[in-house]
Amino acid sequence: MVTRSPSAVPGARRSRLAGRAPLLAVLLGCALLTWSYWSPAGVAERTAFDAGLTGGGAPDLVSGIGHAAAHLLGAWKTVLAGLVVAAAVDALVPRGRLLRLLGHGGRPLRSAAAGALLGGLSMLCSGGAAAVAVALGRRGAPVAGTVAFWVAGPMLNPAVLVLCLSVLPWEWTAARVAAGAALVLFVAYHFGGAPRAQDGPPEPLRGPEFDDLLALRRFGRSLARLARTLLPDYLIVVLAAGIAQTWLAALDWDTAAAPMLVLAAVGGALLIVPLAAEIPVAAALHRAGAVPGVAGAFLVTLPVLSLPALLMLRAVVPPRGLVALAAAVVAIGAATGAALTLPGW
Repeated sequence: MVTRSPSAVPGARRSRLAGRAPLLAVLLGCALLTWSYWSPAGVAERTAFDAGLTGGGAPDLVSGIGHAAAHLLGAWKTVLAGLVVAAAVDALVPRGRLLRLLGHGGRPLRSAAAGALLGGLSMLCSGGAAAVAVALGRRGAPVAGTVAFWVAGPMLNPAVLVLCLSVLPWEWTAARVAAGAALVLFVAYHFGGAPRAQDGPPEPLRGPEFDDLLALRRFGRSLARLARTLLPDYLIVVLAAGIAQTWLAALDWDTAAAPMLVLAAVGGALLIVPLAAEIPVAAALHRAGAVPGVAGAFLVTLPVLSLPALLMLRAVVPPRGLVALAAAVVAIGAATGAALTLPGW
């Protein structure tokens, strides 16, 4: 008769359960994203959001604080989901799996395409995607794949594109997709030779000694570290961007002059909106008499970048790379706006 050690079965069970930890963390993140995006409150927030760009009036501190509060109310769920997924990636997912998925950096176009695909399916806003991108960079993922995940998440999200098609002219959605593809190609070209930010922390342990309690501790430490290092800067810059947003509300957007298109692209790249909120912003500008080029520039640049997300990414992306990326987003946004002002659009 074969006897088994009393500790063998519990140890094996702990190992099997710990091996499922990455999947469970991802499922938790997906549940948070579904709650934030598809809940009735989330839908109402996105459809009612207009960023205050059509109200006119003089800049003031109270309105700026109101803009910042509106953004936090609309985005905190996706930012929380991003932190949860980022902590799972940082603490639980083996580095080898990430490198097989995003590549080792030798094929930047493949890395950027894989990162863009994952980002597009993540349903994260710019801030939430930035948190995950920081975790990817710390695990040693290629910079091209990391940045592509960040920029493609809010811009090429299929659910957001469907919403865009249902609210705005189809030409605007096509222009946004083309702009997103151009941005991914730029990321592959510019960041293809960039060195990885870090080699990543030690591999998560595997085997009987890696039990659920250890996995939970690693996840908790990673979540606390990400929240401690990313959230303070995020909250401060959200307030600053909300105050700066009141200056854009006082401008006249009914001209298609090149300076206004560039200003719209720059403003959209720096301001902050919740996931998919750029669509009601563009629709509100269009209804208020803004030319299609201005609304189109905001439609492209608002979801991609924001000052808080740029500050987050400085931990894994060189500052010169962030400046070049911001310049590319502004240029692509202005070019998209100029194309939408042509006859026939």
